[in-house]
Amino acid sequence: MRRLYLVMIIVSVILLIGQLFFLDYSHLFGWRNLVKILPPPLMIIVFYNGYLIAKKEKR
Repeated sequence: MRRLYLVMIIVSVILLIGQLFFLDYSHLFGWRNLVKILPPPLMIIVFYNGYLIAKKEKR
């Protein structure tokens, strides 16, 4: 189960890098950019917490 969380964290980081690469810099502080950038960091937080819980349950 921990490997699944690690894979999902890596996928989320790749998605975040991809979103930053294709960011619309003409409207840098707009809602459209916030909505584009927000999901990958939230996914990283969720999957990292899941990883920590799975690690704790293994002990």
